[in-house]
Amino acid sequence: MSASPTAPPLIRAVVGEIVTGLNNRTRFPLQALEELAADIADRGLLQPIVVRANPQGVGYQLIAGERRLRAVKLLGWPDIPATVLDVNDRDARSAMMAENTHRADIDPIDEAEGFAAFMRDFETDAAETARAAGVDTARVNRRLALLRLLPDLQIILRRRGDLIAHLELLTKLDHNHQYAALVALRSRDDVRLSEFRRIVHELRDRQARSDQLDMFEADDLGRTFARRMDEAAAAGQRLRVAELPIDRRFPVPKVRSRQRFLANQWKDWADELARTGFAEGAAAVYTLIETCIREGRIEANESEWLATPPVTSGE
Repeated sequence: MSASPTAPPLIRAVVGEIVTGLNNRTRFPLQALEELAADIADRGLLQPIVVRANPQGVGYQLIAGERRLRAVKLLGWPDIPATVLDVNDRDARSAMMAENTHRADIDPIDEAEGFAAFMRDFETDAAETARAAGVDTARVNRRLALLRLLPDLQIILRRRGDLIAHLELLTKLDHNHQYAALVALRSRDDVRLSEFRRIVHELRDRQARSDQLDMFEADDLGRTFARRMDEAAAAGQRLRVAELPIDRRFPVPKVRSRQRFLANQWKDWADELARTGFAEGAAAVYTLIETCIREGRIEANESEWLATPPVTSGE
């Protein structure tokens, strides 16, 4: 019978003899640390930190648990429970990276720089780095793309992690086109993702046409976007960068209900078109609805249609 693997030793490490340096995480908000320290003071340290022997000298090097270490320093503890691992540089960095990546409050730029440093130091690609961190390759590539953002945009992302979906849209733009988006983003605290996406799509189209922007032109363009958003907000509407031609003869569609599927509201309008003499327009809308449903683009409550089938042109 084979022997079971030996559990790594659990010690009480002297706090002053633990060095950091593997962690790419740079932000440790004081309020959050104070709350953690209060919880540790009340309930004790529920999970030991993880360390290894310091490869540069005496003491230990931290692998995982920097928030806990900082919290017990606030409490003035002389030592801290620690699990000691015998691991090499790569495995130590992998463990630290995995712990950071699975935290809900991880700074996206810190995470990106951690991935980039791992790839540089250990000559790995995105897929191998993803395996080391315990995430998918797409996440690594999305984070690495954030490093192409202007420094000011990276600062905004550090402060407002909720804007990551907005800023990911900018990573394929050059810095001058990014600057135009930055000016627009700074103009309002409540820029909606749908509005910002329209701005980015217009900028991407401009860039694809090889429209070169200098910084002054980018600033003017960003201010134009900001003015459009202000005007749309004042009118209770969404930002538009282009509009489709409307046939004023048609009855105005009613698509404001959030309690019914959009496809059902479209169908109501198509029925109204048919009843008011616009049979070809109604047929076009029916065709659009049916195609979108079949291709899985939209959903509908089709039971409504059993009771009231589509109005036909009578042909």
